[in-house]
Amino acid sequence: MNDKLSRLEEHLPKNVCRCCPFNIGIQILLFIIILFRLGGMICGGFYGPYLYLVVSLGGLYLSADFLILYSIFWKNPKSKDCEYSTQRVWVLVWESMNVVAVLGLLVAACWYCALGMWAMLHDPIHLITFLVVLSIIPFLIYTGIVLYAFSKELNEGYDNVNGILDDKSYHDHKNGWTEVGNGDIY
Repeated sequence: MNDKLSRLEEHLPKNVCRCCPFNIGIQILLFIIILFRLGGMICGGFYGPYLYLVVSLGGLYLSADFLILYSIFWKNPKSKDCEYSTQRVWVLVWESMNVVAVLGLLVAACWYCALGMWAMLHDPIHLITFLVVLSIIPFLIYTGIVLYAFSKELNEGYDNVNGILDDKSYHDHKNGWTEVGNGDIY
């Protein structure tokens, strides 16, 4: 099982769309997803009984998008909010939320397909919502894959830094830069 997983990880993307580095590409993908979610919330606002559901779930997913942007790309040396362990938690939360979102959007797309084209053209908001649902699904799936690859890359970098910091030969220098011959450290 582990061998199959490692073979799959070999095929993970090294950058976004084979042209953008991870940091710029993930930001672009997340901003596109945010725009689609805002559009979905606006279209969902036209369905009277579902307004509370659309606003609360849409706000939850939008906050998760902004939180993942903050936790990955915010640079503040004094804050512990943006360390790898925190980033890993938020990436896992975002990934799990979007698995649920993709499943819900697939159910919504199937429901719209069951209604048929005549029902969508009867009320134009149905067609627009259907197009938003179909458009956001590939972006969510691809961004999930890219964020997984990015978290793997962060994990490798974090392990390398910890390996250097935990190396005994690195710390066991006699009379190093900060030590005086008598063992006092300055």
